[in-house]
Amino acid sequence: QPFISKYITSSMTNGPLNNDAAAPPPLPSMMHSFATPVQPLSRLSELKTLCGSPRELWVTFAIKFLDSLANFSMHIILVLYLTQEFAYSDVKAGAVFGAYGALITAYGIGTGLIIDRIGVVKSMYSGVILSLIGRLIMLLVTASTAGQAMLLIALIIVLPIGNSFMFPTMMIAIRRYTVKKNRNFVYGLFYTTMIIAIFVSGPLVDLFRLLLSGDDNILPDGSVEQAKLMYFAWTPYRGILALGVASTVVECILCMFLREIKVEEDEATRTLDTITNESDSASAASTTTSTQLRTS
Repeated sequence: QPFISKYITSSMTNGPLNNDAAAPPPLPSMMHSFATPVQPLSRLSELKTLCGSPRELWVTFAIKFLDSLANFSMHIILVLYLTQEFAYSDVKAGAVFGAYGALITAYGIGTGLIIDRIGVVKSMYSGVILSLIGRLIMLLVTASTAGQAMLLIALIIVLPIGNSFMFPTMMIAIRRYTVKKNRNFVYGLFYTTMIIAIFVSGPLVDLFRLLLSGDDNILPDGSVEQAKLMYFAWTPYRGILALGVASTVVECILCMFLREIKVEEDEATRTLDTITNESDSASAASTTTSTQLRTS
């Protein structure tokens, strides 16, 4: 008990409860951390980090937009295209659409290994050319026996393999054309590009349905007129597929501007550090000016 009493008395005399006791000075590191908080990069500074990016990054964005526009506009009309141009039942058209989507993932297991071996540029060419062939087949075939077989080949083999090349290759390309400091921001722009293409594809489908005479193969009772299916005719659905073909042709041209390169981390990081320091200096100057104005 005497020991405890002595300890309590000493703590009350010399401890933090004693107002007369001088508090220890803060550490220099603590003073620095409280005085100058770390300023996060603004959106403008993040955009400035893209100024030194290679042209391949912007080409990849353009290819992504065009490929997404072609794909999602086709997805909107695919079931209607199969039912009204090829007399598929709703169940059969839905099954073909589901198989098409599932096979993109299934083929991706094999194409992933190929992408690692042949590189970004050749993989991009492979995906674009296969997609172009598949979309041309879908645009030109009719409901004849040979046309039905070609349509299934396009939807079950050619287009899924082309799509399984495209998305992984573009993801790898984004990683190679960026550095750690701006990679997350660039991936955000990549997905934003896809969302913009999705947003645009809906009004484009409506526009084609207004400009081209549609539903010519539908009889008054709602059934499909089989005789007209044997001949090629421009319908809104074929117009949308033609838009996809044109987009894919532009993708082929853009692929010519791709190079098998990788951004050097050290050099790009030095550039980004310079931009970050300029941003921090501007923020500090703005804060100082605001403080002086309040003081005056």
